[in-house]
Amino acid sequence: MEHNRRRYIRITTDLHAEIQIDDSAKIGVTVVDLSEGGIKIDCDQEIAYALLPVDQRTPGPVYDLNLELGIELPKGSGEQIRCQCRVVFFHRLAQDHFQFGLQFQEVGSEDQRRIRHYIAEQLFSQAR
Repeated sequence: MEHNRRRYIRITTDLHAEIQIDDSAKIGVTVVDLSEGGIKIDCDQEIAYALLPVDQRTPGPVYDLNLELGIELPKGSGEQIRCQCRVVFFHRLAQDHFQFGLQFQEVGSEDQRRIRHYIAEQLFSQAR
């Protein structure tokens, strides 16, 4: 039996997000899953390589890479959830298809509440 070590429940999503490293341009990505602790994003090779330092472009763990994230939740007030994230890993799924795992580092209490509420709504609608 496989033991799930995750601390938070994860839901599958298809949300738009913007990420930014330091003062670089914002880059649009797709959030494919969301939890109270972080997200997984999909992107193409151009975006993956724009995010990663040259010495960390081998799939697997990523070290010392932080970024700013903005997520637009459906049915929201139109304001983005903004937070700081740490890149935990990245995987190459196909020639031009990559996924990154991002762990939330700094999330305001109101944004954390909005994330929790969105996840609960999605779980409730799936259970019906």
